[in-house]
Amino acid sequence: MKTKFQKLLTILRSNYLLILIIGFSLFIRVIFINQVPLGLSYDELTFVDNAKAVALTGKDLTGTWSPLSLQPIYALFPLSELSYVVVAPLLAIVHSSLFATKFTYGLYSALLSGVLYLIAKKLFGKKEALIVGLVATFNPWSIFLGRTAFDSPLAIFFYMLALLILLHAKSWKILIAFIALFFTFYTYIGTKIIFLPYALIISVFSWYFINNKKYTKYYLVLIGLCFSLFLFFIVSLNSGNVGHRLTEINSPSNKTILNTVINERNKTILSPLNRLFSNKYIVYGKDFTGKYFGVFSPQYQFITGDSDEHLSLWFHGYFYYLDFFFLLVGLYALAINKKSSILLLLSLIAIAPLPAALHVDPPTYVTRASLIYPLFILIIGAGISFLISIPKKKSMRNLLIGVIMFCYAVLIINFFVTYFLRYPIYNSEANNFSARIISKYVTLANEEHKKVYVYDNEPHALFRAYIFYTNAYNRQTTAKVTEDFNNSDYALNNVKFLSGCPKQEELKSNQNILITSNNFSCNNIPAPKDLRIRTRITQLSDGATLYYIYRDYVCNPYDLKQFPNNFHFTDFNIEKLSRENFCEKFIITDQ
Repeated sequence: MKTKFQKLLTILRSNYLLILIIGFSLFIRVIFINQVPLGLSYDELTFVDNAKAVALTGKDLTGTWSPLSLQPIYALFPLSELSYVVVAPLLAIVHSSLFATKFTYGLYSALLSGVLYLIAKKLFGKKEALIVGLVATFNPWSIFLGRTAFDSPLAIFFYMLALLILLHAKSWKILIAFIALFFTFYTYIGTKIIFLPYALIISVFSWYFINNKKYTKYYLVLIGLCFSLFLFFIVSLNSGNVGHRLTEINSPSNKTILNTVINERNKTILSPLNRLFSNKYIVYGKDFTGKYFGVFSPQYQFITGDSDEHLSLWFHGYFYYLDFFFLLVGLYALAINKKSSILLLLSLIAIAPLPAALHVDPPTYVTRASLIYPLFILIIGAGISFLISIPKKKSMRNLLIGVIMFCYAVLIINFFVTYFLRYPIYNSEANNFSARIISKYVTLANEEHKKVYVYDNEPHALFRAYIFYTNAYNRQTTAKVTEDFNNSDYALNNVKFLSGCPKQEELKSNQNILITSNNFSCNNIPAPKDLRIRTRITQLSDGATLYYIYRDYVCNPYDLKQFPNNFHFTDFNIEKLSRENFCEKFIITDQ
C-alpha cells in the first residue's frame, strides 16, 4: 500500500504544471512588494485596516460593524461586506506590513492563474491550459491589480472558481459552487448587478453541455439559492447603508441625463423633431451604449489603461500589444473548434460591461467590468495555441514558438521596467507615499521622545496610514485606537493628527515638531525663531511640496537634498532605512 507521503508525491507529480503556474504567479505578485507600489491608497488602507481589525476583534476599526451582519462597511461610502474576512486570517498572526498584507491579495491573484489553467484544461485541452496559465501569470492587469489591496480581484477569483466547480461537479457537489458564488456576491459591490445573470449562464452551460441535462434538480436548487441571496440583498437595502449606493445607478431620470437634454435643446434650432431625437431616453441610451462598448476600446485595454491614478500605469495597458492579435485569433479558433465554449465566453463577456455601463459616473472598467479580463485571458491563450498548431513541420512550429516567446519577452520586460522602475517615481502619490514617509518620520521622532503634530485636511486617513505602517494597531492597542477613532481623536505614541492650523500652545513649546499640509496656508506659523528650522516632504516626480516640517530636529542635522533624485530600488523599503539614509533620500531642505 502507498504511504501518505507517496500519495502526496503522486498528486504533486500529476499537478506539477498547476503548482508551477501558481508558484511563479505568486512570486511575481509579491517580489519587491515592500518597494512597489510605494504604499497603499486610502481606499486600500480602509480595506487593510478593517481587515486587521476583523482579524483581531471580529469587528471593524470603529467596533460598530461585524461581517456577520452581511452589511457593507461604511467609510466615505459603503464598501464590500466580506472582502475583509477572506484576507483576515494571515493578518491575525503577523505584524502589519506591506508584504504581509499584499501577500494575501497576491495569493488570490496567483490562485486565479491556476483556476484559469484548470478551466482551460476542461474547456480546451492540456496544451491550451498551459498557455492560458502562462498568459494569466504575466498578464499586466493580473499583476498590477494583484499587487494592490482592492476588492474587485477577490470577487473575480470567486467568479472563476464558481465556474470551475460547475465544470467538474456532479450530483450534489454542484451545490458546492454556491459557496464560491456567496463570496463572489459579498466581496465586491461593483459586480452585484451581474451576479444572477452570471450564475444562470454558468449553471445552464454546465447542465446542458457538461452534464448532458442531468442533475437538473441540483442546478435548480443552486439557481434558487442565488435568487434567494439576491432577494435577501434587495430586501436589506432599506435597512442597510448599501442603499446609499443606489444613487450611483444611472437612469433616464438622473439629473445629469436631464441636464444634458436641456443643454441639447437650448443649442438646437427649434423643430418638432427635437423632442423625438433629444429626450431623456435617447440621451440615456447613448450614454449607456458609449459606456458599454468603451470596455472594448483598444486604446483603453492595450495602450493607456484607466485615467484613475490608483488603477493604471497610464503608459501601459492591461494587456500587451500582441494580445490584441491573439484575442482575434482566439475568437476565430474557438468559433470553429469549440462552439460551446465560445458561446459560454461570449455570453459572459456580454454581461461583463453592465456594471460600468449602468453607473452614473465615468466608467472605471478595470474594476466595474473586471470580469472581462479573465475571459479575455482564456481567449488569448486559445489563440496562441491555435496559431502554433498550424505549421505541420516541427522545425517551423518551434521557430514560430520561438518568435512568439521572444516578442512576449520584450513586451514583458518593457512592462516590468514601466511598473518597477518608472511607476514608483512618476506616480508615487497614487499610493500616498507621503503618508508612509510621515509614518517613518514620526517613528524616528518618537525615538527622541518628541511630540509631533500633523495637520491635514484628512487627519483620519493619515492616522490609518500611521497605525498600519508602524504596526501601532495590535492586540494591545485595539481598544485605544477604536476609542480614539470614534472620538475623532487621532492620537497615539506622542503623535496627533489634526485638521486646521497649529494652536499657540503647540507653537510655543520647542519640543513640538509640526507637520503641515501644503494644501492650506497657516499664516500663524512663522513666529518663534526655531520654527525657521523647516524641511519639506515633496512629490518624487517634480519636487512639489506636499508637507512642511517645522522644528525638524530629526533630519535637519543631515546633508539634505534640494530636490528628490538618484533613487535606488532599495531606498523604497523605507521602514528598513537608517535615520541618515531616510532623511537624505526623502526629506528635502527648505534652504
